[in-house]
Amino acid sequence: MDDCEPEPEKYSPLTPLQTRIFLAIWIANMASNIGSLIQSVGEKVQMTQLTSSTLLVALIETGTTLPILVLGLAAGAIADIVDRRRWLIATQVFMMLVAAGMSLLTFQRLVTPAILIAMAMLIGIGSSLSMPAFQAIVPEILPKKDLSAGVSLNSAGYNISRALGPALGGYIVQWAGPAWAFLLNAVSFLAVVLVL
Repeated sequence: MDDCEPEPEKYSPLTPLQTRIFLAIWIANMASNIGSLIQSVGEKVQMTQLTSSTLLVALIETGTTLPILVLGLAAGAIADIVDRRRWLIATQVFMMLVAAGMSLLTFQRLVTPAILIAMAMLIGIGSSLSMPAFQAIVPEILPKKDLSAGVSLNSAGYNISRALGPALGGYIVQWAGPAWAFLLNAVSFLAVVLVL
């Protein structure tokens, strides 16, 4: 009697990328993260051009990250209640409009330190409201067997963004100025909106 067992299926940590919607969201999210990090460089450079106050330069980062601390739990609850796709589209459009507004104000030379901090805080609010929904959609678009690899790929994509974003941001700000960094971030949010 022949005991032929089927060969175990080979599995790759890149398997989730074969799911078209996951791949599209993964690429768009990475582009958006890169855009946000480019904007972060632009905000800090813009602030150093407006003032020599190290406190105001530091407040840019505070304005961006404080909303995550304050709104994190509420954002998670909202992501469990609402239609996640629509919520993500709304938060991405909100951040796109803020980034576009910041670009326009910078092109018009109307930005003050207070406006820059307020705009950074608005971007932080949008980001904090969208993060839980982004994390929660992975189980909706991937089969259970691919969840672990999908979460790992999301983490890898974020780390790739963290490596590329500031480097590109420095180049763009030096070459074209902060207003173009803000505009590029606005366009990166549009990529996510289109995919969603």
